[in-house]
Amino acid sequence: MAGVGVGTALTASAVLSGNWGRWWQAAFAAAAAFVVFYAVAVVSGLGYGDVKLAAVIAGCAGYTSPTAAAMALVGGFVAAGVVAAITVVVGGAGRGSALAMGPWLLLGAAATLALYC
Repeated sequence: MAGVGVGTALTASAVLSGNWGRWWQAAFAAAAAFVVFYAVAVVSGLGYGDVKLAAVIAGCAGYTSPTAAAMALVGGFVAAGVVAAITVVVGGAGRGSALAMGPWLLLGAAATLALYC
């Protein structure tokens, strides 16, 4: 449902501003993120909710710039990696331990959009 809301909001923004170039770059960023994260989900334990969230984040950040979309997603992966490393060292988590990606993807998006806006 978030994808529908974001798509509607970005379309309304493009209609009102007349700037369809930004809409297309947001749509491309969302589609590219969906394809890449879906491929990762097929070969790993990434959840499909994270795939959809990545597309929404890339669409929102992609409206700002393609670089912002990439930075938001990479920032989420970096944040999750740092937390995973700390969890392994401090908490003794093993190879089969699960880590929710959603909060870290949102953190990466928030940090990136704070830099761009």
